[in-house]
Amino acid sequence: MREERAAMKEKYKPLLVALVTFTLMLNVLTFLAARPRREREATPTRAEATGCRVELLSPKPGETVGPTGVVKGTASIPDGSYLWVLERRREGSLWRPQGRAPARIREGRWVVRVEYGDERDRGREFYFAAVVVDVGVNQQIEGWVEGQRMRFPETVPGCKIQMVAVRRGK
Repeated sequence: MREERAAMKEKYKPLLVALVTFTLMLNVLTFLAARPRREREATPTRAEATGCRVELLSPKPGETVGPTGVVKGTASIPDGSYLWVLERRREGSLWRPQGRAPARIREGRWVVRVEYGDERDRGREFYFAAVVVDVGVNQQIEGWVEGQRMRFPETVPGCKIQMVAVRRGK
């Protein structure tokens, strides 16, 4: 019986490898095709010319958090751009804007009040991302109904995305 299973595994192994490879390639192609053209073009931007820096200070990676809290950091972003904090469950693919508005940067520091899911999310891992977007993307994010999830937005080239993973406790 074991020999039959082993033979069957070997027989279908190339098919499994091909299927996994095809699925990965399809996901990459779908992602690349969905990106706006200007993101794919290598043109210098104002953010790249003037510099852009975003840092997440808290929570720390792997930290256990309660139902609500704050995400803190430092930033220096180009004029006409906006800093948003986004959240998603580890197993999810859609993001939820936090703080109801872009982060207010004062003297290089920012703080955004966040929700770490709801009661059924106890023990789950969450990702938080600090992203810099232009005025058009900012208007799109502001137009989302609170609690609604969205695809990851197009960010300002030259502004690195900062991300942290935490686990919901209580």
